[in-house]
Amino acid sequence: MARSKLKKSLRTARFFSLVGVITLFVCLSLSQLVSSTKLTPAIAEIVSAGLVIIGWVGMWRPIESLLYDWWPIREQRLIFDKISNLDVEVIGAKTSKATGT
Repeated sequence: MARSKLKKSLRTARFFSLVGVITLFVCLSLSQLVSSTKLTPAIAEIVSAGLVIIGWVGMWRPIESLLYDWWPIREQRLIFDKISNLDVEVIGAKTSKATGT
């Protein structure tokens, strides 16, 4: 179950990365387009900088997913792997003739 959860987390992180890269590409392209228009230089600079910021903020979650989100799941999986390799001894309870149990 932990392996499945880890695979799903990494698959989601890859999807987030694709969406983030596309968002960054579109925002940086629009920023260049705005910079080359005949808008007032101050307005063009503000809009251009805003688009760059939006593009990088769009990469925030994908980067977080790829760098940090999978570590707790991996640690859990390692613990489960260690537990699954432990030797287990089952000891039955003694029954008492006096109580009938």
